[in-house]
Amino acid sequence: MGRSLRRDVVEELLLAHVELRQLLSLAGSLANTSATTAAADAARRICDYLDGDYRLHLADEEQSLRPRLLGHHAVVDDALAVMMRDHFRIGATLARLQGVCFLIANEPTTLHTHRFALDQAVVELSRHVERHHAHEESIVFPAVRRLLEAEQVEQVHQEMVSRRLDALVGVLPSPERPATAR
Repeated sequence: MGRSLRRDVVEELLLAHVELRQLLSLAGSLANTSATTAAADAARRICDYLDGDYRLHLADEEQSLRPRLLGHHAVVDDALAVMMRDHFRIGATLARLQGVCFLIANEPTTLHTHRFALDQAVVELSRHVERHHAHEESIVFPAVRRLLEAEQVEQVHQEMVSRRLDALVGVLPSPERPATAR
């Protein structure tokens, strides 16, 4: 059971990376489309993802993986430090993307005004996200499989599930308050 659970937790984390890449593709398409209701819907989906699933994924990595992996190996510790710096740097650009998408979602006719800022954010994010994901996928995620005991992986899994259940009832994680804390 421990081995399959490790695979499931890592697979869920990898799936979140795929979803972010798909979101960036959608945002890139949005930058090259017409100001329509469909554009507003796409912008709204981007905002919703960044407000929900993306924040959950960050919490998974920062609040569940990081504390359990820290101290096992110097290479993993360095990778975790890079992960945290990347999250901060990527977060600023994601906030710009989300702000532009919010404007487009609420007034699709402004797409032409925001097209350059949207495209610029997508290009910048794509570059940073690909490097960031490659780093996590080559060091951090394999460390989950190699360094954590089955019980620790089960705890990570339970925290991930708990965060998602909390999100369903409107309690999203924040750096000050983990979703599992009540």
